[in-house]
Amino acid sequence: MSLIAITVGETVEVLSPYNASFVGGAKRLGGRWDPEHKLWRFAPTLEAEVRALCAKIFGAGEDALLADVCTVRITADYSAMVECGPIIYRGRVVAAASDRDGGARPGPDVSLISGKIGSGGSMKYWKTTIDEGTVLEVRNVPRAAAEDTQLFSVEIVEDEAATRRALEAERERLAQRLAEIDDLLAA
Repeated sequence: MSLIAITVGETVEVLSPYNASFVGGAKRLGGRWDPEHKLWRFAPTLEAEVRALCAKIFGAGEDALLADVCTVRITADYSAMVECGPIIYRGRVVAAASDRDGGARPGPDVSLISGKIGSGGSMKYWKTTIDEGTVLEVRNVPRAAAEDTQLFSVEIVEDEAATRRALEAERERLAQRLAEIDDLLAA
């Protein structure tokens, strides 16, 4: 799962990919994890703070249409390694190892196009690695967040089908919200 969606009603709900920094921020805001629906719930009075947290972690601006997603091709500008954790692009895991000898795997909605991701280090302090020039394709990235970072050069790959699916999902969410508003106004 990789889309970031924020819905507001009786609670503010966030459906997003896993990110340890987001989890910490969500807990600090008093968010509660809903394991059945696999989303975070917050008090409706915290909408601005939740949107700011999503913008900080996932890179989408607070006013961005989060359903406007694209596929990006990212290229590692230099070799890098992260000790005891994954390699992250705009809040998303793009490569993750879990030990020194097991290698690394692309994250959810990520494909390795060329180059190498791997693992190394010691048994206790293993590392996730990525070689310079490695190319990964990351799907369902909010268009507002698809920009160059310190590690990666970014190219947007037009994916009309994914954009259409995201816009249809956003339309459905907005239709539900309009129905809620109509019910409130009728009462």
